[in-house]
Amino acid sequence: MLKCGRRTFCIFFNGVNREEFSIVKSRDFTAATRTPVFVGDIHARPELLDPVIQRYGDKRIILLGDLLDGPGGAHGSAECVKIARTYGLEMVLGNHELYPIFATSQAQLAQWWGDDPASDTARKIWEEWIAVYSLLSEEDMAWLRSCPVYLQGKGWTAVHAKVLDTLPAQYVGATPTAAQIELVDKTDAPEFWAKSYDGKHGHVYFGHTRLSKLGVVHFEHATLLDWDAKKGGTCGVCVLGGTPHALSRG
Repeated sequence: MLKCGRRTFCIFFNGVNREEFSIVKSRDFTAATRTPVFVGDIHARPELLDPVIQRYGDKRIILLGDLLDGPGGAHGSAECVKIARTYGLEMVLGNHELYPIFATSQAQLAQWWGDDPASDTARKIWEEWIAVYSLLSEEDMAWLRSCPVYLQGKGWTAVHAKVLDTLPAQYVGATPTAAQIELVDKTDAPEFWAKSYDGKHGHVYFGHTRLSKLGVVHFEHATLLDWDAKKGGTCGVCVLGGTPHALSRG
């Protein structure tokens, strides 16, 4: 099925299969030749996407996940998705996409987040997702579900949180596997993974862990681009092999 570029998805809401549809991904034969530009966590702030598109619209823009959920609320999340689709941006899934778009119930979403399904926190998270979901079209959801959990090119890997010694399946099926969840979320080991990463998968561009928490952008074989957008900061941007930087509007 993947060989012909066609994938079929089922969208679920409250555990009910609402519809089944197919999306045919048009093959962009220029993607492999355009220089990649990696963009850190946006967190529902569409104003952070504007300068990236203005400056790097002729390059291969790859978002490192966590496009959703942040200061812009539901409308900001939905607008970010529509901008990404309109301008043909690519994205690897972050935990703020992976969990809600594949969850079939409040209980499952809470389980993936590590919360008590009956808690007020679980209810709030579910309600926040429903608010976003109500603003997304079928095409928006299809685009989100078609995003991989990592992308690779010559000498590089783009991923949300970290790499594993053996990478899992690149695309999510009906539900994410434990390894895919590990890849996009689990970075709580005593030693941060990038400190000992040996470059097996090339240079890794990643987000997820805020710069204010980690305090380091550059590792020997990895670059952090989550520059605290969710907390009022900005997003890190890095052209392949270049110096990470932030872009201002205008």
